[in-house]
Amino acid sequence: MRTELVTTLKRQATEILNQLEKDREPILITQHGVPSAYLVDVETFETLQSRMTLLEGIARGEKAIEEGRSLTHKQAKQRMSRWLEVIWAEPALNDLDAIADYIALDNPEAARQPAQKIFEHVDYLQSHRELGLKPQELKG
Repeated sequence: MRTELVTTLKRQATEILNQLEKDREPILITQHGVPSAYLVDVETFETLQSRMTLLEGIARGEKAIEEGRSLTHKQAKQRMSRWLEVIWAEPALNDLDAIADYIALDNPEAARQPAQKIFEHVDYLQSHRELGLKPQELKG
């Protein structure tokens, strides 16, 4: 790890930042001979923040288990059942029906496949709800 004086940082900020972006190696900044700060590139910082969030979540989970605040998968699924239910809007089903009708004009057997696949995927997503969430929505 590279070490720089705060006065060097002041005088050569642009060069130091360019090198930091290129090397992605943290720089220890010292002031009066004492470590004062670490300088890291944005990508490294964001990666560290993401990892820290993940580790904090793991730590909360471990603490909950130690304190006996846990449920079995079956209990959790039962508790969350009202949130895991898929509700179909009438217009969505009408559209799906119209698509099947259109395909059936050429091939009645093939008309079943799109609807069947869609229902299979919805069933899968219903039982694996986290797959439909963005990473920031998974934070608890």
